[in-house]
Amino acid sequence: MWRKLVVGVVVVFFVALAYSIMTYAVQERPQNWSYGFNQYSTEPFSTRIFFKQLPDFFPEKEVEKVRQENFYSLFWSNPELNDLYGDSLLNFTVEESNSVEPYPTSDFNYISVCNNFQSNYYGTTGLISHVFSGGHVQLHAFDFNYPLLERLGVKIEFIPRNSDTVPNLTTQTVIHRKTDTFELRNTGNDNYFREYTSHFDTLLINDSGQVQGIRAKLGHGSISLYCVPQLFTNYDLLNVDRELAESILSELPVEDTYWSTNLNQYEGEDKKGLLYFIFSYSTLKWAYFILLFSLLFYFVLNLQRKQRAIPVLESPKNLSLSFLQTMSDLHYARLDYHSILRKKMNYLRNQIKVEYHLHQNEVDDWYMDQLVKRSKIKKESIQRLFKFYNETIQRKNITKAEFESLCNLFQLFKK
Repeated sequence: MWRKLVVGVVVVFFVALAYSIMTYAVQERPQNWSYGFNQYSTEPFSTRIFFKQLPDFFPEKEVEKVRQENFYSLFWSNPELNDLYGDSLLNFTVEESNSVEPYPTSDFNYISVCNNFQSNYYGTTGLISHVFSGGHVQLHAFDFNYPLLERLGVKIEFIPRNSDTVPNLTTQTVIHRKTDTFELRNTGNDNYFREYTSHFDTLLINDSGQVQGIRAKLGHGSISLYCVPQLFTNYDLLNVDRELAESILSELPVEDTYWSTNLNQYEGEDKKGLLYFIFSYSTLKWAYFILLFSLLFYFVLNLQRKQRAIPVLESPKNLSLSFLQTMSDLHYARLDYHSILRKKMNYLRNQIKVEYHLHQNEVDDWYMDQLVKRSKIKKESIQRLFKFYNETIQRKNITKAEFESLCNLFQLFKK
């Protein structure tokens, strides 16, 4: 009684727990409208869609994320370029210094999409050296670190707006790129490049005449700065004009590409655990919940006492046929044809007594006539059987052919 009560309480508890987990998983949560640019998150202003589709823009090439600990080994600085700023840096050519040689890893692209691009002095010099040696770099951010802007001779104007908790997603502004126009969603920040040298080409201009995208050639490569990173968020790629983002990426050559979101994050911040990866995908999340519920349900079912297995009772078997088969195999194995033939004849005489009611032991003409009449077998066949049996049984050695021939004659009475 008490055992059943405990099992019932445990079942109710786990059912309630599973229901709570399912309810929490499907309930609607407040939407986060901050610009996180997280490559794992499905929030509107994260970049999961963009970084998942980024390999499609560079077919048959390696597309990999560069982490903070690998950034400085990937971009190492060239001492000949460290002290050059503005026009001096952008005018620097290979002919002025024969010691500048492109290093082996210069033929790849680098893309950064973040809220604020930050890198220290060594990272900035390494990035510039990479561009000079033939690399191509695109930086997309609302703001950029001061060392990079100072080295390139660029000034950015930052004009904040009053932003609500939920942005105005329907507001659109027109932006121009070359001869094309695209729709762009307004953000809480209206940033543009206020000053830049003549070495930069203007790539993006908004409807107010403010420059929001520039590019400069440096050595063998190029570096592009864009202050509209919202182009690559999940919401904009799905609901706004994504052709602008595709057009900007098409400027890069089809080479191996490295990308990053935020280089100044704390160590270990980007190292997501297994559960974070599972909950990033709805299918994996539901599979995880179903697995937990199945395990709990399995343990609940195994709380009850297991009964002893009931043995299976088999129906009685007729062992006579098995015995006869065994004895026959034994006689055949010993090649005792005399014994087998005698047993066959005894079995035949007994069969004649039972079926045809002829109890006479001696085989004479009357016996033969009655047997032919009652069995309806030809008299010549019956006479041949008994004659062949009497001749064969008296021989000392019986061949296999004779034995088989006599066995075939015994089959006359088999119905």
